[in-house]
This record gives sequence, structure tokens and C-alpha cells, in this order.
Amino acid sequence: MDELSPEPNNPHVIASKIDNDNDAIALANITGYKQEMVRRWSLQKVIGMGLGLSSTWAFAGAGLTLVIAEGGPAAALYGFLFVSFFTFCVAASLAELSSAYPTTGGPFYWVAQVASPKYARFLSLLTGVANCMSWICACGSVASTNAQQIFGFVVIAHPSVTIERWMLYILYLFFMLAGMFFTMFAYPLVPIVNKWLIYWSQVAMVISIIIMLASSKGHYASSQFVWAEYINQTGWNNVLCFLTGLINAGFQYGHLDVCVHLAEEASRPEKNIPIAIAAQMAVSFPQGFFFQVIMFYCIKDLNRIMSATIPNAELFLQAAGSQAGAIVIQLMVVSILVCVNLEVQTTASRMVWSFARDRAFPFSDWLSVIHPKLMVPVNAQLVVNCIVFLLGFLYLFAGQAYSALVGSSFILAYIAYFIPIASVVASGRKFKPGPFYMQKWGLIVNILSLLWLLVGIVFWQFPFFLPVVGHMASNMNWTVVVVGGILLLATIWYFAAGSKQYKVPLASDHNNAVVLEAQQSAEQSDESVSGPKA
Repeated sequence: MDELSPEPNNPHVIASKIDNDNDAIALANITGYKQEMVRRWSLQKVIGMGLGLSSTWAFAGAGLTLVIAEGGPAAALYGFLFVSFFTFCVAASLAELSSAYPTTGGPFYWVAQVASPKYARFLSLLTGVANCMSWICACGSVASTNAQQIFGFVVIAHPSVTIERWMLYILYLFFMLAGMFFTMFAYPLVPIVNKWLIYWSQVAMVISIIIMLASSKGHYASSQFVWAEYINQTGWNNVLCFLTGLINAGFQYGHLDVCVHLAEEASRPEKNIPIAIAAQMAVSFPQGFFFQVIMFYCIKDLNRIMSATIPNAELFLQAAGSQAGAIVIQLMVVSILVCVNLEVQTTASRMVWSFARDRAFPFSDWLSVIHPKLMVPVNAQLVVNCIVFLLGFLYLFAGQAYSALVGSSFILAYIAYFIPIASVVASGRKFKPGPFYMQKWGLIVNILSLLWLLVGIVFWQFPFFLPVVGHMASNMNWTVVVVGGILLLATIWYFAAGSKQYKVPLASDHNNAVVLEAQQSAEQSDESVSGPKA
């Protein structure tokens, strides 16, 4: 079946359709998991999910202060090209594994299948913890970004207004709760929203570009400024300034595994998830590059942008030449980010649910429950948002600590990608491939992916500005502490209780089950011929 459209509030109809779903049967055969959620996501809707989270043009202005300080427009554009090449490699590596093992858990399940049996369970747990925390932090990051961009309307209309942190916190809570309730109680609408997001994202970008080009005509920045001028305000040498600044391009692409975690809610996931990832990359690259070129040519007063409360709002005001035009562009950006808020809520809850299904957490039995009427992991989503709510206190009272947490989202995601890809390479790429398989190119693509992921994991934990000594409160990048602390706690949990409790299926377990099933079938065949043994 392509999609299941159950009758509302009728668990019996839902259960019947799930039991007779060809994708559910394939899930059980490939992974051993039983289908528990409804497959609402067609290929088009999954593509919309990927394009929403990788709306490179909408995220282009979010880190504008860092972009200007860490190399300027020229470094941002060349850096985007550089990052895009390696991001395509990582995406292809994830798509290949998702095609082979289409499960909601994604990376942590892949590790269990391809890593050495001696270390597979431990590495799987580390991967799952990193992946779960990366998505939980992403929920906080997107909620805070939405809050800031809403105030972008305010500073466009009243540039001198002072925005207090508690004001941002109120909006942070609003977006957190709105996303949670919508994806719980109106979840059937989420795939539909993402289906139309494919088209709206392009329309919104075109509207924004037309306004900027028409309003800035005759007053563009010089090509020297856009393509050749290098700005280094970090204190690092130019090479390290460029490497740390690449995080801006990485941020624009978002989390590459967003489609992966829909595998048990999508039709024909072994084919459609890789196609959706390919579409996500193919559209996001030209979007992001073209929009940034236009955006940088429309800069008129760099100092005002650097000192602005919401830098991209100031840039839109300069580009549009009027408050009305700037508000329209800001509205286009916010309309995309609101949809992204729904996507991270959906993905984080699925990630926690699937990990709990293999008893990775305390209270896993409660966390792994699917609500019988809503058909979503309500308990897992409540826990996700309790953590996001607590992160909000850091946002209110300790902005630097909060920045480290949300910044850790990308480092943890990269770690969650690194471990399964490294395990594939270490195994000599010995795994049963799905419909998407890179064949002889696979090893080269995997190695390029690992090199890039290593660059991101290492250099994006450096302080962005020097000096650090004597200015630790403002310049220290605490991401390394957060990431290290999360992985340390995961390791302690594994050796304290997780090694016995965590029951992710290993490849060796699956192979043994296949052998046992074959032996039992043979014995039953013998009995049917000679009668039961005495």
C-alpha cells in the first residue's frame, strides 16, 4: 500500500490495515520490528519534510553575524560550495544505509547491523544517545530561532526597540508548545503541510529575491566585496577562521537524517527515503547558493548589520528599502521556520520512541508506547518537550550555556553519522544492500564523508573568537563540554545497566534467528514425512 488513511478514532481499523500492509511485512522481515504506526507519508510528503529542514535560503541569514566576522561574504559563498560537496557525500552514505535498513531508529540500528559484534551494542547505544540529544537540542534551537525571527518584525518597524531575554523566552515556550500540540493532536495534517511546503518554499524564496533585486537596483554592493574581500575578526589565522566559519553552511543544511526517521511511517521506505534525501540535496544546494549571492549583493551598511539585534532583519530592511518590503521578506522566512518547528518535533519524538523500543532508557516500557487513538508516541514527545522546557531556563538565565547546548546539536548529529559510516568502512562494506547501493563508489564516498564529519566534529568545537583566556565568559565555546558530558554519561549508563537492558537486534542475532528458523522448518518437514519423534 502506498499510504494508510485510517478511519479516525477506530483502533481496530488501524490495526487491521497495519497487519495487512506490505511495508509492515517487509519491516518485520528485514528488521524484526513490528509495525506500530500508520504509514501516512508518501514520497512527495517525505521530500517536503527534507526540503523544509534543509531550507538553506531561509536559514542563510540566521547566522549572519558569524558569517561576516568569519571570512565575510566571499568565505561564506566558497565555504558553502566546499561544504555542499562533502554534505552530498554524507547524504549519499546515509541514504545507502537507510535503503538497506529502513527503520525509524536509523543510525543506532545501522551500527548494530554493520559494526563488529564485539562492540556493536556499545557503539549503537552511543550513536543513539548522540542522535536523540541532537534532535532534542534541535527542538530548542528551532524554537529559539522562531522567537528571534518573530521579533525581527518588531525591529523592522521600530529599530530602536530593546528586546529583553524574557520576551524571547515567552515566544520560545509558545513555539515549543504549539509544535508539540499540533504534532500530537493534528498529526495527520503534518504530512499534508510538508507536501505543500515543496511548492511554498520555492514561491517564498522567489518573492523574497524579486523584492530584494527590484528594491536594490542600482545600489548593489561591489563584486569585490561579495567575491574577493576576506574579513577576519576572529583572532584565528585565516585557515582556522575559514574552517570554524564553515559551521554556517552546515547549519543551513540542517540535520541530514530527517527523512530517515520516517522509515516506518513512509510507503516503500527502502526506495523513497533515498529518493527524498537526493531531492533534499538537489534542491537545497542551488537555493542556498543563489539566495546568498543575492543577499550579499544587497548589503548597503555592514556596520549596522553587525550591530543589529536581529541581523538578517536589518539586512532585509536595507535590501527592500522599505519597512513593508522587509516585513514581506521576513514573513516568507518565518513561514518556513514555523513548518520546520513541526518537523523537529515529529523527528525528535520518533527518535526517542524508537530508541526506547530497544530498552535504551530507564522507563523504556512507558516511553515506547504508541497512543492507540492518536497513533503517535505521546509519552516520548512529552519527555522530549520536558527537556526542551528545561533548556529554556538556560535560554532565559544563561544564554552562553544554552548556546552551547543548541550548538551541540550539529556536533552530536555528526557523531551519530560518523559511527555507522565508520563501521561500514571498517567492515569492508559487508552488508546486505537495499535498492540504493553505491557499489564501487561506496568506499570513496564513505571515506570523504568521514573526513568531512571529522572536520566538523573537531573544528566546530573551537572558540569562534580569540582570546579566550581572560574573556572566558564571552568567548569560550562550551560545546566540547556538553558533547563530552553527554557521551560520558551514555558510557556510564551502558556499563552500569545498559549493557544488560539494551536489546537492539544485532546482525549476529538476526543471522542466528534465520538459522534457527531454517532448522525448525527442516525438522517440521521431517516430522511431516516420518511422524513425530518419540
